[in-house]
This record gives sequence, C-alpha cells and structure tokens, in this order.
Amino acid sequence: MSEIFARKFSEVSGGRFDPQFYREAIFNNIKRLKERGFQKLKSIIAESSYGILPPSDSYDPSNPITFIRATELKEDLQIDFNNALKVPHNFLLPRATLQKDDILIAVKGATIASKKSVAFVNSNITNTIFNGSIFRIRVDKTKYIPKCLAYVLDTSLLKMQCKSNLVANNAVDYLDKSVLENLLIPLPPIPTQQHIIDLMDKAYKAKKEKENKAKELLDSIDSYLLEELGIILPLRANNTLDSRIYTQKISALSGSRFDANYHQKYYRDLEKSLLSSPYPVVRLGEILSYISYGASVPNNYTQNKDNGIPLLRIKDIKRNEISADDVVYLEQSCKNKLGECFVKEGDYLITRSGTVGVVAMVSAEYDGFAFGSFMIKFSLNGSLVDKNFISYWLNSKISAIYFEKNKIGAVQGNITIPIIKNTIIPLPPLTEQKRIAKEISQRKTRAKALKQEAKESLESAKKEVEQIILNCVKKV
Repeated sequence: MSEIFARKFSEVSGGRFDPQFYREAIFNNIKRLKERGFQKLKSIIAESSYGILPPSDSYDPSNPITFIRATELKEDLQIDFNNALKVPHNFLLPRATLQKDDILIAVKGATIASKKSVAFVNSNITNTIFNGSIFRIRVDKTKYIPKCLAYVLDTSLLKMQCKSNLVANNAVDYLDKSVLENLLIPLPPIPTQQHIIDLMDKAYKAKKEKENKAKELLDSIDSYLLEELGIILPLRANNTLDSRIYTQKISALSGSRFDANYHQKYYRDLEKSLLSSPYPVVRLGEILSYISYGASVPNNYTQNKDNGIPLLRIKDIKRNEISADDVVYLEQSCKNKLGECFVKEGDYLITRSGTVGVVAMVSAEYDGFAFGSFMIKFSLNGSLVDKNFISYWLNSKISAIYFEKNKIGAVQGNITIPIIKNTIIPLPPLTEQKRIAKEISQRKTRAKALKQEAKESLESAKKEVEQIILNCVKKV
C-alpha cells in the first residue's frame, strides 16, 4: 500500500501542493532544519538569474565568448573552461555574465544534486556566460562568504533538499527559482564560515595531491612496459604541412587500404620499433584458441534477476577490468539468439566500436554473462603466455595507436577480428612476463588505493562540515 499521510493547510508552504513534497521523511527533515535555525537561501542572495540559450548554429571556436553549460560543471566545485563552446559577442548579456565568486547550480535533468551540480568561480574571468540549465547566485557578502556557501550547497544536507523539491516538466526534472530560494541553509558566524573554507580547501588540496600521485603511477606504466621490452617509440613529427605530406608506392597499396592516415610514416616507424625488440615478436592470432564477435542483443530486458540473463555492455568494459555497476538482464527467450556469446572466467573482451581496443579479462564475478555485438571475445592458447601481461600490453599506449591506425569507418570507428589477430606482441620468456605483469599490477593497486584514500578523506571532511553547520546554529 502506498504511504498515506495528511497535512494541515497551515503546513503547506512554498506554493507546493503535490503530495510527494509532503511525505513523512521529507517533511520531518525540513522541520528539523527549521528548528535548528536554518534560514531560506533567498535571505542572503544579492542577485540571481538563469543563463541564456544561444542557438546551436552560433557555436564556433573562433568566437570570443566562452559559453558554460551544465556539461562543463565538474566535481569538486570545478568548471571546465577549456572545453566550453564559443559564441558571438552579442550574447554577452549582463544577467548571464560570470564573475569571480559566482556560485552555479545545475537545475535540469540528471545533473541535479549530483557530484557535478554545484560549481564556484574561484578567480577573475572575462567574456564568459552560462546557459539556461544553470542558476547563478551572487551572495550578500556582509552575511555570507561566497565560497563557504558553495561548500554548503555541495553537502548532502542541501542536495537532499534539492532532490525532494524536484519539479517534473515533460518528464525532465528541474529546480525552479522559488524552490532554490526556499532551500534551507545554516547561517553560521563569519569566523565559522572561514573555518569551513579552510577545512575544505585543505581536504581538496590533499585529495588532489593523492590523485596526482595515482595519475603519475598509472602514467608510468606505459614507459615501464616499453623500457622492459626494449622498445623506443618513434617521435611524432611537428604538425607542419611538410610533415603531413608523404608518399607510398602503388605496389604497397595493392589489396590494402587507400586512406592516407593508414599509410603515414609514423606508423611505419612504429612497426619497425616493435620488430626491433630483443624478444620474439608474435601476432595475437598465433596465440589465440578462440575468437568471435558478440551477438546482436534484443532489447528484451527483464527485472527478474533470478531468471534473467545478465548482460555485459560496452560501457562496462574498462582497461584491464570489467566494472558493471548497473547490470541489465535479458529474458530467457533471448538465449537461443545469443548462441555462444557468453563469457567465462579468463576470457578477454575487447571493444570493437566507438572507443576501440579497450581490453578486459573476465573475472569470476562475470562468469556466464552474455555480451553484445559491440565487443569481441577471445581466449589464449598455450602455456607460454601470462594472461595479465597480454592484457597490459593490449591496453598500452602503443596498442592503442595500432588500433587507432587500423580502425575502419568514417563516423564511428570499428575494428574487426582480422585487425585484432594481426596485433603485434613482443613476447619475453614467461618468467619475465610474470615479473613485468606483477610490477604493473602493483602500480595499479597503489594508484587505486590512493584514489580511494582521496575519496574517503574528502567525504570525511564533508561530514565534518555538516556536523559543524548542524552544531553551530542555535535552535529557535
């Protein structure tokens, strides 16, 4: 039975008459915040507005005005200015122009109350506007330090309020101005606000340092692998007109590719470097025991996990691992159409469409899952290869270059079984393969641990901030 509840007319506020808004859990939570002295956000807003929506035909990299969309809002209150669109100068309207200390809130769709829903303009900027799916707040600085408010809005206390206040419009959720202005926020003393800023700045700095160390470890894997295999990558020529002009004999084109990129000199030099390895070089096809394309999967999904067929999708395939956070299930009636398109522990899956050449080895967790046509399954033959070593090689920078060179298709690149079979692999003795794979595995494990530490330390700081703002506001 659905939840049944009643509210007095005096308890109905903010112009909301939809029952969902007055559910017991939500209602009581808001009531507790009011009892702690939380005030409406509009009490400290000096100025606010939505952005504008320039038409898509106005986008051009040569334009002078940077255009920030919800897409450019990132985690940790950051904004990606570098990859933003550019629009003409006539869209630089005062109500949509950004300046230092502005706070941005995503107000439409899946970005609402996510890790990327709040951003803060931390430095002086010019010629930058924002779009209509973002709400901009400027704070009365006599009452609130802007950066502190950004941190507060990014806490679970405020995101909970945003989620419970969503308004549906044509099946797309959004937050309107009245909802945002009526969000309940703490009003701690200015010294406490500065303490919150110092605490969170320190936490974000520590997080970034750990993430940078993790990145350095992961970035070192390619150079380590190539060094151990005695391979020196050729240098790419500068992007000049002369470097982009090259010739190829017609005899080399016979029965081959005619697209210019495929025949550029850098790729020929790269193959020479591979073949110069002090270790024997094999083609992947020489050590395969099985390889096949995935099935064309019907959209017959079911919620019945006990009787459904779990399906791996291309988004679940990461470099050297499978990570299926939201598994979907096919109805049993699809089983015959899937044929042999099931994986077992120790198999490999490689992405063949879109972002091509991403390889993952199947762990026990995914044994028996089906896989679709955007992937290819293969397994290795023989006792002279280490499975982890092969996985690391196929996910290396040099293999990525190979797949990029050989992919086919103009709009969305694809790779085929012949392309995969032709992949070059330097193959040192098995003991060396295991030693190299172990070192790479250890670096990846350390990097993963650092990322987890960074995440946990930031979450701990956010919880501390929530406790501070709950404790520092007097009950009325």
